[in-house]
Amino acid sequence: MVVIYYLYQNTLFLIKGLGFLLKGVLYSENSSINISAIAINDAALRCLTPSITCCVNDDGMVLGRWKFPNGSTVPSNGDKLYATGGPSSVVLHKINNIKIPSGIYTCEIPDIRGTLKLLNAYLHTGKLPGREIYM
Repeated sequence: MVVIYYLYQNTLFLIKGLGFLLKGVLYSENSSINISAIAINDAALRCLTPSITCCVNDDGMVLGRWKFPNGSTVPSNGDKLYATGGPSSVVLHKINNIKIPSGIYTCEIPDIRGTLKLLNAYLHTGKLPGREIYM
């Protein structure tokens, strides 16, 4: 098994498989993550792979992508959310205090063999689906 060490704000993370990193916390696939915790740059949600050849090619093209709950691709220059590539990661940035829909966001990222994998993260506003109380 190939293992990647990922440096985030002077903390070294051991990446053995695919997963997510947000503000120094590692999450597995299908994790539930509060949208308000996501922002830009160091506070962005990173979809991680142990592949050292991912996630930007020599031309600057991102080799993975994030998808909205409706299946459309998160753009690289969006006004609410945007995606970028980084070392062994595809990064989801949210413009501060902008509301985005809750739902299952999907990260498409190559694994160590170069096979495209789909990782889901349930991004929510802190309210559990079906638990809202209307008065």
